[in-house]
Amino acid sequence: MFVMNDDYSIYATRGDIVFFSVTADDNGIPYKFQPGDIVRMAIYGKKEAETCVMQKDFPVTEVTERVFIYLDEQDTKIGDTISKHKDYWYEVVLNPDTMPQTIIGYDEDGAKIFRLFPESNEIEDNYKPKEEDFPVVDSELDMTSPRPVANSAIARAVTTILDVCERTNNAVAENFVTPEMYGAIGDGVADDTDAIQAALDSGRPITFKDRTYAVRTYSGGGLVVPSGTRMTGNNTVLKGINTNVSISNVLKLWDVSDVFIKGFTIIGDVNENTAADEGAGHGISINGCENVHIDDVICRDCFTDGIYIRGNNIKVSNSKMEHNGRQGISITHGTNIIIENVECNGAFRTSPMSGIDIEPSLETDVIDHITLRNVQTAGNSGKGMNISLAHMKNRDHCSIVVDNYCDIASGGIEIGTHHPNVKMTGAITMNGVTLVDSVVSGISIRDRNKNKCVPVLLDGVKIINPNTSKESNTYGCGIYFYAGTEAIPSGNVCISNLLFASYDNIKGRFIYGSSYIEDVTVINCPHLTTDITWYEVIGECPNATLDIVSSGTYSLLNTLAVIRDTSESFVVFRVPSYVTSKNMTVIYDSDKRLNLDFKVPVLGLSDTGKVQTSTKGSSLTLKCISKDYYILVSKTGDWTAI
Repeated sequence: MFVMNDDYSIYATRGDIVFFSVTADDNGIPYKFQPGDIVRMAIYGKKEAETCVMQKDFPVTEVTERVFIYLDEQDTKIGDTISKHKDYWYEVVLNPDTMPQTIIGYDEDGAKIFRLFPESNEIEDNYKPKEEDFPVVDSELDMTSPRPVANSAIARAVTTILDVCERTNNAVAENFVTPEMYGAIGDGVADDTDAIQAALDSGRPITFKDRTYAVRTYSGGGLVVPSGTRMTGNNTVLKGINTNVSISNVLKLWDVSDVFIKGFTIIGDVNENTAADEGAGHGISINGCENVHIDDVICRDCFTDGIYIRGNNIKVSNSKMEHNGRQGISITHGTNIIIENVECNGAFRTSPMSGIDIEPSLETDVIDHITLRNVQTAGNSGKGMNISLAHMKNRDHCSIVVDNYCDIASGGIEIGTHHPNVKMTGAITMNGVTLVDSVVSGISIRDRNKNKCVPVLLDGVKIINPNTSKESNTYGCGIYFYAGTEAIPSGNVCISNLLFASYDNIKGRFIYGSSYIEDVTVINCPHLTTDITWYEVIGECPNATLDIVSSGTYSLLNTLAVIRDTSESFVVFRVPSYVTSKNMTVIYDSDKRLNLDFKVPVLGLSDTGKVQTSTKGSSLTLKCISKDYYILVSKTGDWTAI
């Protein structure tokens, strides 16, 4: 027997299966569960609510609006055999260990009952419910306000009559306050700092009116936000009063937790501040914090960063950073940081001037489970996105995921240095990247010892018209590999489904490497324009190039080229000017005719260096042991000298 009642209480026979599905709304919008989300069902003893008697996680592996909960026969054999029904409490929680949200749990109707009846044989053996059999539970999430971790949530929710009376008597004290209750004027001229600070210190939710409040941004100061703060604006402006100091935060969140801020425009003093140093004048400074959500906020004209982040379980959503004096958003340390539906535009003044900068500053800093989703950067004086791990001396893991990112007229993406003495695990993964009118290179990959650096995986990349500044061809190109003076290979990069287009062939280098590059694979990359020159370094010595001139799909750099769907013109390889012990393999993955021109003889195959195949799956493995010729190592399929 299994029944889910209208109040979501569950009646089930001990040892039978329980199944239902959950959906959720986030402020009226259907919530899409994301890969990496965890939905947990936990059952607790009714009288011993601190005791969890059954817990089961349901990981989300693809984007979906519905998660299926399934308890098998062993899951429901809770406790000893019973002769009469026994009641437990249960809850279902989203991401219980990071940013917990209750899907089913204690509410105004009380705890959710999980009632077990004595065992029977009412459910046939090996019965598996179909998808349409799953009852659907629809829940309202409040992603702006993560609740405490779920382990003892029901115990905390259980109240005695006295507790209820106390909460009723104190209901007035729990109502929101406004800055005006503490003397704020809200005319954009009068100094409202002390009034707003008093409201913050009240410990009650704060609601702001559609007004402009002037706030002092004195050295190390600004508004000090305590733990548990709920700040809600209504087209509200918090305007920093210029004090000509470089440390001039508007909102200061230091060593606090459980903070929610929504609905503000924060204006800094970069246009008036005469301080000469780089400073730390942020719109919102988040330092040493946990469980902070910033939603629907604009930070502009801040002396340094729009938002500065050092902390865990931090989310910035539906927000915009404009014309800030260093970065739109800086992330220097943290785990489980989400930047979602955010724009970062027009960073200027002091380096690195990026839309988003992920750059640890201390040897012990952590960069792990950083997610950027639906982010756009534009018109930044530096990079659209900068990632530099050089200071992570005492950490050997890094995890960054970027989904659906676009940069327009900034410096594209730079994936930069790592500490040379640390072998990193993890990955930097980017999916769905569009880079338009990059000032120089679309993507710069710098100072990366391929034997130690964290892998970089780029999929679905579009680089459209890079190098608008018309820099020299060595730097202004689609993808630029730079290894400085290190005599070590740069690489450990996989680029797939890349679309490259240049409107000016003078700027049309697809890939350029200024040093020894190895283990870089580029797969399935049709070009929009022909006559694109792809500069590579293959082998063991610097300053050698490999040109490919054609449209089509290539996977090259040192060991492998996969060519798909080319035109019937020649794909041209230029021989490196040095001797290498490295093999180069060409694999053809199309039914069209492929013409290759190696420019010099291929011993054992073609005296002219020109060969042809029409056989899908054909491959050649060559070795360049002289600048005057290749030698054939092996081949498969039908290759003909032409």
